Amino acid sequence: MLITVCKSCGLPMENAEQHGGSDPLNPYCVYCTDEFGNLKTYDEVLQDITRYMLTTMKLEYEHAQRMAKEEMIKHPAWRSHTRQV
Repeated sequence: MLITVCKSCGLPMENAEQHGGSDPLNPYCVYCTDEFGNLKTYDEVLQDITRYMLTTMKLEYEHAQRMAKEEMIKHPAWRSHTRQV
């Protein structure tokens, strides 16, 4: 099976359940999509990634949020996003 990565956060998706809406053709992961498989807003994804970094990396909030923004603009879903990094 071909492993794809989420075009919003870069998470490897190894099976259909890891794709938004359990749709293997959805380019976004279950964490970056709502219950219907639709991509969440920039702010929602930013909040989720920041929260993940806070808990796993034990960073200060501002540092975690800056790192999350820097990571997000690397992915197709957010490349054209012009928020301050």
